[in-house]
Order: sequence, then C-alpha cells, then structure tokens
Amino acid sequence: MATSLNHSCRPGGARDGAYELERSSLVVPRAGMLVALPRAAVLVLLPLTLALALVPEARNVDGVARAQDLTAYPLILLAGITLYFCQRIAGDAGHGRLAAGIVLLGSQGVGLAAIRVARPVAAIEHRDWSTGIDVSFQVGLLLLTVLVGRQLRADRRFADPVAVSVAGAVVLVAARAAVLALPSTGLAPVAVRLLAALALTAQVGTAVLLLRAAWLPHWFRAPVAGALSLLGLSHFLVSAGPFGEVGGGFAVAAGLLGAMLLLAASFALLEVLLERSGDAVVGLNHRVDHLEADARVEQEHRHEVGSTFAGIANGIHLLRSPILLTEDRRRDLETMLDAEAARLQRLMDPGRAVVSQYLDLDGVLNPLVAAHRIRGRVVHWRPSGLHVRCRADDIAQVVNILLENVARHGGTAATLTAARTGDGIEIRVTDRGPGIDPALAEIIFLRGHRGTLSHGEGFGLHIAHRLMIEHGGGLRLVQDATVPGASFVARLPRALTAPLATNARERATP
Repeated sequence: MATSLNHSCRPGGARDGAYELERSSLVVPRAGMLVALPRAAVLVLLPLTLALALVPEARNVDGVARAQDLTAYPLILLAGITLYFCQRIAGDAGHGRLAAGIVLLGSQGVGLAAIRVARPVAAIEHRDWSTGIDVSFQVGLLLLTVLVGRQLRADRRFADPVAVSVAGAVVLVAARAAVLALPSTGLAPVAVRLLAALALTAQVGTAVLLLRAAWLPHWFRAPVAGALSLLGLSHFLVSAGPFGEVGGGFAVAAGLLGAMLLLAASFALLEVLLERSGDAVVGLNHRVDHLEADARVEQEHRHEVGSTFAGIANGIHLLRSPILLTEDRRRDLETMLDAEAARLQRLMDPGRAVVSQYLDLDGVLNPLVAAHRIRGRVVHWRPSGLHVRCRADDIAQVVNILLENVARHGGTAATLTAARTGDGIEIRVTDRGPGIDPALAEIIFLRGHRGTLSHGEGFGLHIAHRLMIEHGGGLRLVQDATVPGASFVARLPRALTAPLATNARERATP
C-alpha cells in the first residue's frame, strides 16, 4: 500500500456511520506529493502558457498578472471542490470546513480577476475600496478558522459548507462590483498599503492556524499553509503596488506556486481517501462474503436438523400408535430412533469433531432405510457388506436427501444400491418417476435451484453434492431416455477394508 491509514468508526455517532480518519496517523509518503505536484504544475502553467501564446500583447508584467489571476483562482476553486469531494468520501467535517474556505477564496478571486480584466482602470481607481473588502474578507476568514476548530471539537452539524461559501463569494463579488460605482475614498497610497498589509497578516494568521490544526493530517498542513501564505503575498503585491517589474514578477510567481501547492495537496488527499475507501469497500465485501457463508452454513444445518427431527417424530408417532408392530419392525424402529437421536445430538454440538472413519456402510444406510419405510415409503435395498472411509453423518445426510427427493418428486418406490467400482464405491438411488428435464441437468446442483412444482428451499441436492465433493468423490445425475425415471449416483473413493478375520471377530462379539 502506498499509504498507511488507521480507520475508525464511531458507532451510533453524529456521522451516521461515516468513517473518520485518524489524522495523527494519516501518513502519505513523499512520493504522494511528488506525484501530485507535476499534475498540478501542468494544470497551472499550461493555460497560462496558452494564453500568452495566443495573446501577444499580454506579454508584459500587467498582462501576465491578469492571466495569472484568470488561471490561478479557477484552479484554487478546483482545489476547494476537490476537498469537498474528500469531505463527502471521508465524512469528515474538517475537510468540509476547509473546502468551504478554499471555495470561498477561489470564487471571490475569480470574480475579482474578472473585474480587473473587464474594467482595469476602474479597478485601479477604486483600489482603496477593494483593499478594504480584502481586509474584511481575510479577518472574517481568520475568525471562521478559529470557530471551525471549536465547532469540530463540539461535533456540531451545520448546513452544507460549500453552499454557504458560494453564497458568501457571490456577496463579495457583488460588493466589489458595487463599489466601482462609488467615488474614491481618497486614501493615500501608504494607507492603502497598510490595509493590504493588514489583509496579508490576517491571511498568514489563517495559514498559521491551519499549520497547527489538529483536525487536519500532519502532512497536509504545511502545503496548505504555505499555499495560503504565497497567495496572500501575491495578492498583497498586486493590491498594494506598483512595485515595479520585479515585484510584479514575484507576485505572479508566488500566485502560481501557491495555486500549484494547494492543488497538489488536494489531489494527494483525494488519492489517499479514494485508496482508503477502496480498501474499506474490499473489507466490506469480504465481510459480506463471510456473512453469506455463515448464513449458508446455518441454512444447511437447519435443513439437516429438520430432516432428522422429522424422522424421529415419525418413529415416535408409530411407536405410540395403536397399530401392532412385529418384533422385528419394533426393533428396527428403535434402532432407527437411536441412530437418529445420536445424529441429532452430534448436530446440536457446535464443537463436535468431524472426522472420517472406517465404517460399515450397511450400518449407516440401514437406519435411514428403516426411517423411510416406517413413514410408509417403499425403499428397495439389500445390504452390500461394503466398508468405506467416510463421515457417517455426511453420507447419511446425502442418502436421506436423495430418498426424500424420490418421495417428493419421483412419486414411486426408491431403489437404493451400493456397489464397488474400479476406483471407488457408488451409492445409487433410482426411481421410476417422470425424470428430470435434460435442460436442468447442469443447474440442478446449484444452491437455491428448485423445480417449478417444488415446495422446498432448493438446498438439498446442493448440500449433497458439496458433501460428496468434500469426500473426494462426487454426485451426478444419470438418465436413460429409453427408461423412465432418474438415478443419482454418489461416488466415494474406495477405502481399505478391514481384514476378514477381524470383521468376523467383531461380528461374533456380543
């Protein structure tokens, strides 16, 4: 990362969730300003160069000064607008108040430059009035800077600062235009220069306050304070002049450099905030992904628990019903209830260890078959005598999902088989129902997919497919156009079968 930022949120605070930057730790390397300065220099110098190239008669000190005013002040306004975008991105009131001041400075400067170009003689004759307005403006800006720090510490809300500053600029420009119709006050040039010096002092005072402002990033204070000081000096040399060609040239250089510094600092800050907000968006997306993953796990867990509860409820209902059960049927029912209750207990234990074990596959499938038969469903199944390495609850869940699908959508008896293949063991659930539209074969295992007539949530086959993938196997749909129905085949990698003698001893153990 090019920057190092600390990001803190104020939960339930006045920012309504907008984040604030920890200004004391907002660090921008020197490269940040070094990259922004050439961009700002191009924006400042290119229009000025073009203007002087296109208007040869402006190639003198006065002409360059006017061209500089028409170039620098719009770019100062652009810097203020850039800072306003920074405030909108960061939700930081300090950036908004600074943007308001810079927009006010740039806007009234644009108006002043227009007056100097449109009515140069009247502007010089009414320099006393204009300088008085400058003093009022700069002193007001100084007082506003003091108030901003206090308002930020109090965390108060105010109207949009840029809208207020634009309104203030309109008033200032209107005042400057209005005084052109008034007679001159007759102030001596020395008095006018004193007023201009007072305006410069106020602007430098504002720069000093910004240099010490804790509500601005450390790296940002010096360029902004330097820019305001240079702009104030440039305006002083123009307003209190004439100071000759050297003074005029110095005024132009100070104004251009001030605009360049201000524009570069605002660009650098915007880049920092955009990068930081991009990081925040990435972090938010990751958080959303985690939440969605948690929600999926919770939905799948609820699906499995609900299915297990249904089997237990049906078994209990049959045990309590007046229907006479044979001894073998009652024993199968009790075995199924024990197995389902044990599985439910494992499901309800969030800290349970889920590991693969060497298992008798028939011991996993038998309770499931019994559970479905007890519910009145026809399931054809014969023990296979196979042993596999697997997670018993996962395989039970997969087979249960496939048998439920047959009961709900196949509408026929289900045939459950398990057989060894060349590279593993396949568990196949087949029905003789209407089958599945071939167009849906590619999306049937997607999460949330369900048929138009299905009342389920669309999780079952997705969960079964995922569990088989986790076991290193898979789940696929097999259909033959010449034979009715469909088959779902769950494939497991074949595990080592325990020695026959060991199996015989285990089976002989009471």
